[in-house]
Amino acid sequence: MSQSNYMTLRQYLILMTAGTTAALVSWISVLMLVNPRSAGFLGVGIFIATLFLAITGVSSIGGLFIRTAVLRRDELIARAVGNSFRQGIFLAAFISGVLLMKSTGSLTPWTLILFIGALTLLEFFFIAFRRR
Repeated sequence: MSQSNYMTLRQYLILMTAGTTAALVSWISVLMLVNPRSAGFLGVGIFIATLFLAITGVSSIGGLFIRTAVLRRDELIARAVGNSFRQGIFLAAFISGVLLMKSTGSLTPWTLILFIGALTLLEFFFIAFRRR
């Protein structure tokens, strides 16, 4: 039996679940133990980084479940995993970016519109130039 260089769906789900659990525990720890007023930029940065990882994991796993179990789309599982992960990163980037802009006082309707536009263009880029 030859070994493949590819990860199985089971391996992916185990690793993503473990990573997401670690990110959630880290985020909750930062939330409970770090005072954002005294921690400064480092505390806010760690908060946003752990939140980004937690949202990416939860939305990737949830998106994969919705794509495969609920919608029952006829697509390759590898493509569903890739799409779910990419969209999970975009959702995490959006939420983290909005929180970062809010914490620095730069969140205005125009910056929000530009940020949404940039993420939308990036998503369209990935859709248009995906490997066939």
